Amino acid sequence: MEITPNPTTEPPNNKQARLTNPNQTDIPAQQQINNPPPIHIHTRITEFKTLIATLKGTYGDKFIIKCLGNETKIKFQTTEDHNSFKNFCLENSIQYHTYSLSGEKTIAMVLKGLPKFTSTEIIEELKLNNVNPITCTEIQKDPHNTHPVYKITFAPGTSPQHVRKIGILFRVRIYWEKYDSKKPFIQCYRCQAHGHTSANCNKNPNCVKCAKNHLTKDCLKTRDTPSNKITNPPNLTSQQNIRTSNTYLPQQQKLTPQLLDSLTTHRCHFIIGGDLNSKHRTWNNPTANTNGNILYNHINSNNYYILHSDTYTHKTPKSRHSNIDIYLTNLTAQTICHTIQDLSSNHLPVILTIGNTNVPYTNKLLTHTDWDAYKASCNRHRINHRIHTTQDLDKEIHRLNATIQNAYNQATTKTKIYVRTYTPDLKLLELIKTRNRHRRKYQKTGHPEHKLVRNYLTTLIDKHISQIKQTHWQQKLKTLTTADSSLWKTYKTLQNKPRLIPPLTAQASTAYSNKEKAELLAHTFQQIHQTTSSQTSPWETEVRNAILTTWNNNEPIDTSFISLRLITQLIRPLKNKAPEPDKITATQIKNLPRRPILQLYYIYRYAYKHSYFPDPWKTAKVAPYPKPRKNPTYPQNYRPISLLSILSKILERHTKQTKHTSDTK
Repeated sequence: MEITPNPTTEPPNNKQARLTNPNQTDIPAQQQINNPPPIHIHTRITEFKTLIATLKGTYGDKFIIKCLGNETKIKFQTTEDHNSFKNFCLENSIQYHTYSLSGEKTIAMVLKGLPKFTSTEIIEELKLNNVNPITCTEIQKDPHNTHPVYKITFAPGTSPQHVRKIGILFRVRIYWEKYDSKKPFIQCYRCQAHGHTSANCNKNPNCVKCAKNHLTKDCLKTRDTPSNKITNPPNLTSQQNIRTSNTYLPQQQKLTPQLLDSLTTHRCHFIIGGDLNSKHRTWNNPTANTNGNILYNHINSNNYYILHSDTYTHKTPKSRHSNIDIYLTNLTAQTICHTIQDLSSNHLPVILTIGNTNVPYTNKLLTHTDWDAYKASCNRHRINHRIHTTQDLDKEIHRLNATIQNAYNQATTKTKIYVRTYTPDLKLLELIKTRNRHRRKYQKTGHPEHKLVRNYLTTLIDKHISQIKQTHWQQKLKTLTTADSSLWKTYKTLQNKPRLIPPLTAQASTAYSNKEKAELLAHTFQQIHQTTSSQTSPWETEVRNAILTTWNNNEPIDTSFISLRLITQLIRPLKNKAPEPDKITATQIKNLPRRPILQLYYIYRYAYKHSYFPDPWKTAKVAPYPKPRKNPTYPQNYRPISLLSILSKILERHTKQTKHTSDTK
């Protein structure tokens, strides 16, 4: 199709009518204009040679084509050619978008100092002053000002200087200001893309309600119909608010606790990621710097933690790699961080995967156990006193453990609750109510004044909540005493921070991941805790000879010292310790009825009779504990702590007490 210019589309009396060649001298200077904006063609063009030949035959050499990814940008030198090609695109349904010409843009001004008048009256009064207003809207930008504020939109071509000269309306002194919409970006309400407006768009429309190809104002979908395009992510409820932000701290700048407070003091969940130039062994750095120590101390004194990758994120030429790209968050969710190592950049990207966060407002798990039901379930255990082999003994131990665990799980109910650390007063409730009202107004109208008031009230609410928490904490500190051990319990809770193991260095390798650290520590413990001498002590020789004499003579071992009463007495003073590895706590053992204790009596009796310590009780969970005042990056500076079964400890105490009794006799 042939493209024909349409000079009639250019507005009359336009002083900037045509951009001319600098070599031309026959056109007056007042007819020269700025370059018109480009036209972005979104229809796929297959034959560029035909397009260039057609445009060149119509407009000459007064255009430039630039090929982008999914679009083609055409820029003309005159508004006549620009409007002609735009009309051609409209007639042939070619998808495009462009921008308003300088002479087509409206001007918005803010009118202050005028009492209450209607919009029609203000427009008519302004027309008497030789200006052409289009719309008049009443806004209230300053909540402390009782007089209304008006937003006046003038026709294209109106001079702001001419408007400012109007100082009196209705015999009242007025003031003019430039209107600032404070919009972070411009959005087209036709195609829902950003960067242009719907007045200069001819792309396919997209509806934000039903996601179909029609305008949003023409959509028949009601508010009650659920959305079929925008849905909540899995395991995220609509009530959960997660604030995300990216940060960067220059290497020369020092990290301060005040800066960290401003980043991490939020009433909602937050994720802060970026390069803080903070190094610490806790998040897999070979050394620590000042910023890292400040961040580590701030984490220990506040309710958030660090998410980091198991490998390095920053590469240096001297192979001193570090992990300085980290995340700060207070989410109680399963998260996974990993680094993409296949890129050539010195800063490697870190991918954060958030798992289950379906409990946004729950920070405590309340458990309630019906101990009567627990005892009744344990009493159903079938007692087996016919234990003949060591394999039978191990099976009875596993069967007893399963009975206790199943009884506890059936009698225990877990409830997720939200524990509020403060009690809201009437002032706080009123502030929240007012803030929510202004937030709804801003969502409906989009006026900047509602947003300012909402942000101001949110700041007041955060400060008021901090004051309430501080007062509550001071009152709690006054009530702590050593008589009821409340002081020591609070101190233990504050000091009970998880100990993170930094990257471990051994010989020429460094362990970053948890699996690598566990294997290195296990290898180190195995090497250190080996018998280095073949000589035995006299005490070991005496014990070994006594056992061999009894075993060779086939003398029956006397098990009359084992009593059910002594086992019950040893169970009563048990303390709550780590229930590893069978997950049976001291409280569960204290509430055992007679039948499980009787089964335990037969297990102990067979172990004494055959001088056999059960294999299930030989398995322990080893926890590495750092030695004081030692470098935690070396595996030999850790002490292994073995967590054994509590049932095995009862057997050991029984042996110790009966041996002490026999020695006394």
